Amino acid sequence: MGHRTPIEDAEAVLDVLRAYNVNDVERTRKIIVVRTDANCSWSRRIARKFASPLSKSDVNVLIDSCIEFIEEPIKVQKCTNTVSGFQAQVKALDAWSNKSSPQYALDETLADLVLAHVDNFPTVINTLISTMASMLSTTGDGCAAFILKPFILGLERSFLLARIAHDDLGIETVFSSSFDSGVGLAYTAFLTTISDDIADTDSDRYSHGISTFDMLVGDTLSPEFKTYVKKDGNLRSAPLARAVYGFGLDKMRDGFVESIANNDNIRELDISHGYRTASSVGDKNTGR
Repeated sequence: MGHRTPIEDAEAVLDVLRAYNVNDVERTRKIIVVRTDANCSWSRRIARKFASPLSKSDVNVLIDSCIEFIEEPIKVQKCTNTVSGFQAQVKALDAWSNKSSPQYALDETLADLVLAHVDNFPTVINTLISTMASMLSTTGDGCAAFILKPFILGLERSFLLARIAHDDLGIETVFSSSFDSGVGLAYTAFLTTISDDIADTDSDRYSHGISTFDMLVGDTLSPEFKTYVKKDGNLRSAPLARAVYGFGLDKMRDGFVESIANNDNIRELDISHGYRTASSVGDKNTGR
């Protein structure tokens, strides 16, 4: 998204929905859900031009159900004397979502907030909670998810942000990779498994985006990370944890990694978002 005209981008999304449409919203959603990522490339006007054809299309009934979210559709907003950059960005995204229907997800906006206050995480927490709580109370649930990249944010910060999203804001989280090695993907998977496990069990969980292993020529893990991923896009977390157990990062190893490794009953982790995008098979495809 963001490399062509907004109309062409919208038509690309609609083509995918039309291809899998079985004229039943619930049945279609079981076959396909779509995510797009504009990487903060659109002005507000262009973002509206992208959304307009979606609501007017022949498959508009699928928009709310089959498009999970549009990731960071709007360019970075400038801060003012009274409004921080994070507040301005969320306000712009919420206004767009309310007028255009698709929900949005925060990625770069979160990373920018954390990196701007890297030595003062309480400021990050206060800004995040006050801004998002205000938007939720006034304009609804425009924000569908936080995209968390431990490689950029750090493991501990990512976990804390996930707890805040679940416990304080009722917002979903999607853990994502940044072309990490198998070791990085493994620890992201462990964070994700525990985060999902302690979240509200009634919440809708999204597939996580840690399937960049498909793009690795080799791996630092042996067996490779991809050998723990099943054909349906689910990751076998417990066997992976047993294989990684003993790789440094002692505090984390002695905590949640051990708890996963010693629990064969822990559920598998759904990372089918990226995995099925690559293969385009399975009963719930997702696409960028």
